[in-house]
Amino acid sequence: MLFGLGAPVIAIAGAILAYARILGAFVGFRMIFVGVLLGLLAVLTAIVAAFLTRGGRNPRARRKMLTGVTATILYFAALLGFALPTAGLPLINDITTDVQDPPVFIALAHDPANRGRDMSYDSAFAPQQKAGYPTLGSKIVDRDPEDVFRVTERALSGIPGVDIVVVVPDEMRIEATITSSIFHFVDDLVVRVRPHDRGAIVDVRSKSRDGKGDLGANAARIEALFLALR
Repeated sequence: MLFGLGAPVIAIAGAILAYARILGAFVGFRMIFVGVLLGLLAVLTAIVAAFLTRGGRNPRARRKMLTGVTATILYFAALLGFALPTAGLPLINDITTDVQDPPVFIALAHDPANRGRDMSYDSAFAPQQKAGYPTLGSKIVDRDPEDVFRVTERALSGIPGVDIVVVVPDEMRIEATITSSIFHFVDDLVVRVRPHDRGAIVDVRSKSRDGKGDLGANAARIEALFLALR
């Protein structure tokens, strides 16, 4: 029973401690997987307990076993509901609307938190991104580029968790960080606006600081910004 109840408890504790900034984002997130291990142990011990309490032997122990198994099943069901929408997404953590000429981090490349990190876009991500997010691309707007740049800045500043680091009107470039609401993962984001025909073209790049994958967060963030531009 303890393993079964411990699985969701330790996962929730990780989220709470990360939210309170007592634990780092990645440490708190990894406690979800500790909960998975506890859940698997709960299943194994439940199988043994079911054998030992068969035929009505020790009904109290059997009730405890069922309680633990129920908690484990609910925990696994919650994880499955969270994971299913991300099934099949590529294991990459840097998404851009222009894989041929991605926006470049300049100010954020010198951020102390990014010291020692390669902030260039890995060209090996391009085919994976195209397969995982086939509709993601540059946004063309039939308006004056400078006007689009100002609107983009306002839209970006209105997204929860966004902290604009630098705005460079001459280059029509915005760099910002965005912090997730629960675990406080911090990701880097750069927006580039350029003239295009009689309007403007907007490109965005969002790069995670932690992990090899992003569970679709970077692409969803870019789509949210483009939606806000409407």
